[in-house]
Amino acid sequence: MKNVLIDQHPVTLVTERRDIEVGDILVLFAHAEWAKHRTAEQVGRMLHHTQVIVVAKCHARLVGCARVVTDGAFRAFVEDVIVIPTYRGVGIGRLMINKLEQLVSVMGISRLDLVTTQTGFWERLGYHQKTGSSYMVKLLSGS
Repeated sequence: MKNVLIDQHPVTLVTERRDIEVGDILVLFAHAEWAKHRTAEQVGRMLHHTQVIVVAKCHARLVGCARVVTDGAFRAFVEDVIVIPTYRGVGIGRLMINKLEQLVSVMGISRLDLVTTQTGFWERLGYHQKTGSSYMVKLLSGS
């Protein structure tokens, strides 16, 4: 855990899954339209299988989350980047992503991929759109 001060807010980064509660993640996911319908059982499975996760706490309250899924060799895919609305714009997202990048880099992985509607945020962090690619999805029954 690391404590930093962002915009007068003491922020602690937590990277150990055992220190992250399913209930806290569910409260955080309620702030994201695409994640608010996830169940405790699903989030528990997600945490169990997530290789790298960073959550931000302020005054012991979970205020942000970012995680990656990786093959452990070539790529990591950034998932579930959320900062609660009252803490957006003060640098918590950037702080979490910087920490994710450090953790993934230590694993020997040199490429991070992601899908976003917030391109400006990611461009400010040095990410760019992959030329000539299309993001494709197939929803499986029961998903």
